[in-house]
Amino acid sequence: RRRHTRYIGDWSSDVCSSDLGVVRPAAWSRIGTQLGGVVTTLAAPVGDTVTEGQVLARVRSPLDGSIEVISAPWAGTVTARGVSLGDSVMPGATLFVVSDLSSLRIEVADVDEFTVSRVHRGQRAVVAVPALDVQGASAIVRSVGAQPVGASVPDASLASTTDHYPVSVDLMEPVPGLRIGMAV
Repeated sequence: RRRHTRYIGDWSSDVCSSDLGVVRPAAWSRIGTQLGGVVTTLAAPVGDTVTEGQVLARVRSPLDGSIEVISAPWAGTVTARGVSLGDSVMPGATLFVVSDLSSLRIEVADVDEFTVSRVHRGQRAVVAVPALDVQGASAIVRSVGAQPVGASVPDASLASTTDHYPVSVDLMEPVPGLRIGMAV
């Protein structure tokens, strides 16, 4: 796994973490079907900007032939579509993900126990995005986990001994070209 340095701290601090973080939208929603059936209409491809209430799909119930209208719960961008026209879907199946791309967050699952004690909510941070050759994007720490998680341990039985903590960092300004899922 490639390691990238991401500084977490104020501009002059030496607090840093060299573990991998991932870009996530600050707000997103999985949109699914309640009844299940056959997808008869798809109105929004990945990348489309949608408005609140906009129809994304229609699903015909095999039981009574009724049509379930699947719509966007709020304005955003379609970032995933898990179905094709004609697919049969089960009740509760996720058909789309709509995300607010105007506010992105960095999720870091494994800040070590030596670093986490120096990281706190509201602290300024600097984020590097190697894929975009960005070395100093301004950010602020949104949350710091109160207990460790075994994010980078393949054996769940070792999770309680890893002492790695989740940290969420909000970007303060847009980074051109930054996409959901990119490593930072």
